Amino acid sequence: MKCQKCEKPATFHITELTGGTPEELHLCEDCAHQFLTSGAASGPGMGSLAGALAQQLAVSSTAEQLAELDRQVAGDRGGGRLSFSLGLSRIIPGPAELPRAYEQARTAVRIGRRVQGPGARSTFDQLGAYRLLALIPDGAELRGFVTDVLGELAEDTAEAADLRHTLETLLDTNGNVAESARRLHFHYNTLRYRIEKLERMVGPFTTSPQLRLDLALALRVRHMTGP
Repeated sequence: MKCQKCEKPATFHITELTGGTPEELHLCEDCAHQFLTSGAASGPGMGSLAGALAQQLAVSSTAEQLAELDRQVAGDRGGGRLSFSLGLSRIIPGPAELPRAYEQARTAVRIGRRVQGPGARSTFDQLGAYRLLALIPDGAELRGFVTDVLGELAEDTAEAADLRHTLETLLDTNGNVAESARRLHFHYNTLRYRIEKLERMVGPFTTSPQLRLDLALALRVRHMTGP
C-alpha cells in the first residue's frame, strides 16, 4: 500500500472522521509525522487519532491503556513475533491537543528504547528526570558527567555493574540499609561493608544530599547513554 501524499510505502493508517464518516489516511512515516505535528489532524471535522483511541481504549488508567495497546499490537500478525516498543502520551481533552500528545508519545518511545532497550514500554508521565536529560544534545558532556561523578563505577565491568546496582538500590530506598539488604539478598553486615567500599570510590553519599542527587542523575544518564 502506498502513501497518499508521496507514493512511498505506507506505514501509518490514520482514521479521519469527517461528518461522522470514517475515512482512512494511508501515510508513510514522514508524511504521518508532518500530518500529526502540523495541526492538520486537529482541524474541523477530525475525530482524530486521539478520538479513535479514546473509543478503542475505554479503560481507567494509563497503565491499562499501555497494556491494551500492547495487546492490540502483539495480536496484529507479526507484532507478536517482532520486537516493538510502545510510548504513551498524557491523556488529552480533545483533538486540538493531538500534535502535543504525538510528540509526547514519540519522546516516551525514544527515551524508553534508550533506557530499557528494544521492546520498551513507556509512558510520558513516567519518564521523570529522563525527560530533562534527553534535552541535552551533547552526548560527550553527558558521558563526561557520568565519569566525573561515578569514577571507577562508570567502567564497563562486571564488578562495576554489581556495585552500581548496589548503589542504585541504596538510593532507591533513601539509604535504608535493612531494606536494601533485603532487596539485594545480602547479609546486613555484607551491605555495610559494601557501603564503606562505595564511599571510598564515590564519596560520602550517605551524609551528602547533593552527592546523592549527582549519583542518581549519573546512574540515569548511564542507563540512557550506555558505557
